[in-house]
Amino acid sequence: MTEKQNYSLRLICPWCQKGAVLTQGRANVRISVQCSKCGRFYSADLNTMETKRASACRRAGEGRTITD
Repeated sequence: MTEKQNYSLRLICPWCQKGAVLTQGRANVRISVQCSKCGRFYSADLNTMETKRASACRRAGEGRTITD
């Protein structure tokens, strides 16, 4: 049986203001997200709880990394 999780913080999509990502708390992590409502991409900083518009980027593939 799984425990019920408490996702108390919401990060709203900066494109459509409708889609959201839920999180349990703050962390020094940045994630990229595709909105479930509008399908556009954005990045979310879980430390500052800010979101900003972003574009899709190519994945590195398994076992590989993309360098800047």
